[in-house]
Amino acid sequence: MLSVQGSIKEHQLRLSQNDFLRRLESGVASIEIGQQFAADMTFWVMTFQDILRLNRERVQRPALREIAEQHLQEDAGHEKWFWHDAKALSVLQSPEWYFGKESARVRELSLELASEVFRAEHDETRVTLILALEATGEVFFPRVVNYFERCNWGDQLKYFAQTHREVERDHEVFESKTHELLSQVTLSAEQTKEANAVVRRVFTAFEGLGSFLEKRICDKLGSQPESRVARYVRLAGAGGLELRTGALVESFASDFGGIARAAVTAVVDARSESQVVHALELANASGVEITVRGGGNSQAGQSIPSAGLVLHVAPMKQVSVDAGARMAFCEPGATWRDLTKISLEQNLLPYVQPLNLDLTIGGTLSAGGLGSSSHKYCTAAHHVAELRAVTGAGERVAGTRENDPDLFNAVLANQGRCAVATRVGLRLRPCGDRVQTISFRYDELGDLLHDMSWLSEHEVPEHMEAFSSSSFLGMRRVGSTYVPRRRWAFTLQLSYECENQVSALQIGKALRAKEVLLEESGDQASYAARYDSRFQFMRASGAWGQAHPWLEWLLPRQQALELATFVLERLPPAYGEGHRLFHLPGGKEYPGFFAVPDGQSFVGLAVLPTGVAKENLPAAMEAARALDDHLSQRGAKRYLSGWLGRPDLAFWRQHYGEGFQTWQTAKERWDPKRVLQSQLFRVASDESAT
Repeated sequence: MLSVQGSIKEHQLRLSQNDFLRRLESGVASIEIGQQFAADMTFWVMTFQDILRLNRERVQRPALREIAEQHLQEDAGHEKWFWHDAKALSVLQSPEWYFGKESARVRELSLELASEVFRAEHDETRVTLILALEATGEVFFPRVVNYFERCNWGDQLKYFAQTHREVERDHEVFESKTHELLSQVTLSAEQTKEANAVVRRVFTAFEGLGSFLEKRICDKLGSQPESRVARYVRLAGAGGLELRTGALVESFASDFGGIARAAVTAVVDARSESQVVHALELANASGVEITVRGGGNSQAGQSIPSAGLVLHVAPMKQVSVDAGARMAFCEPGATWRDLTKISLEQNLLPYVQPLNLDLTIGGTLSAGGLGSSSHKYCTAAHHVAELRAVTGAGERVAGTRENDPDLFNAVLANQGRCAVATRVGLRLRPCGDRVQTISFRYDELGDLLHDMSWLSEHEVPEHMEAFSSSSFLGMRRVGSTYVPRRRWAFTLQLSYECENQVSALQIGKALRAKEVLLEESGDQASYAARYDSRFQFMRASGAWGQAHPWLEWLLPRQQALELATFVLERLPPAYGEGHRLFHLPGGKEYPGFFAVPDGQSFVGLAVLPTGVAKENLPAAMEAARALDDHLSQRGAKRYLSGWLGRPDLAFWRQHYGEGFQTWQTAKERWDPKRVLQSQLFRVASDESAT
């Protein structure tokens, strides 16, 4: 039953953000409003008593029946308190009113709850109904009581009174016994599904009651209920946060992937940690979701809002370097180009940096961060020594990797799901002035993979990356259609930082390459920016504005040849050329939510088309889904940077395996009200709520 109780807690958080309950907690308390909703709740309160009685009669298991009986006794006589208050508040109505049109919605919701008694097929489900009803009361009832207290009516009431709350508190000893008993109850998959469905329906009914009561109040006051997002925008502006709205937010509706889209209501431009705190505190208080965004270079909706609100941290771009400590201190909106420029002045460089220097550091670390030196230094996130962040709850936190590993796991390689990094301390390495690059040609993928593995253990160049390209050999029949027949060739590019010239001939003797294609050398700054021309071409040709369903997998080394061959043979022409391979070492402690395959080492395969035209996108995405299904079933993991489709809970369970529950628990700890949300997690979040 523990998993069901966890679901109840999540629903309690959602219910606490209901507009009616939020009204009760803020603003001026009016007894006229209290009288109205007290009258409106009459049928609901009376039905509540019948539900407990009818449910108790159907519970058969002695231990569970004891729980049902105890809860019935605890609530016995409460309806008399309610009738006392109805008379005191002068809200008694005629039978025609209680069963007329004005009270129809409350009757409908009350009967929906009562129907749960007759739908339940197991005693465990009947007890779940009791737990769900009590849990909704824990959220609903104290706010109603406090409202009448603020109206100075508390001493005149019995049901809507603090004395009623004190009676509920006296039940805590029994509640602890109930929890102990329920923790020992094991549910089957069918029972768990049924119990969770009951919880969802009960809380949905209570949310419906709150919405009805809020509408009735607005009708009485002659006003329209303000949406949570509208309230957030109003309070954010009044509180001094810098906002964009209207046409100024259009560019935030999509990301570099160019596939996912969503409506944007407002963008908060955060320029300091204090403003991040303010924005997230307000999101928690308003009960809204907000999405963190840096440069918008995600491809699966990580930086696209789920509810119309964006927390834009790109303006936070300060960078400083402590050469003596070999450390860089960076805000999340700073780019790798900003850092490289400053660090090279001290003959220092990041251990790992992406090929696109215009990516933000915060965004890269939220995925983990891979680059051409990952075979030697793993991920960029490995080299974060300390960090500051603001949790989803709006709390400032700070720590080092050694003294707070849970914080690091929540912030790094976790897609902005638990907290917002506001400052990271990155370790830097000393670097030479020049870089020598040697390229080798391969005809066989197996030879290339062998050499990459050997080089990672022996020669260990500073940078190592491989590329694939194909030649067209006509068409071949596959099933009922024809597809291009291609022959693949491969290039391995090694780069060294050293004072003396590296011998390509000497290195080549140890490799299975067919020939040396290129030898050249250049300065560090030029080498770091070597992909700039590719990105400039993408912008100039219009490819930058096309869709980018990029695919990046981590393959188990022992299956890399089979799986990479499978992908290359089935990629549609729309995916183009120039796919990349890289090597990652095993035996390392990767960031907590950076999932890697089983094995001693891994091969990265990145399919990175410059752009996919709109008319070719459906076929490309269909192929991507088929490839992803095949590889995931054979132990591959996705690098959570590329296009992931619309991942559901099943995807995340498969991706994290035994770590899935830890992943869920981190969200509950650092972002209990689940305000940090994005299109990437939209489907899974909706499934979790139901």
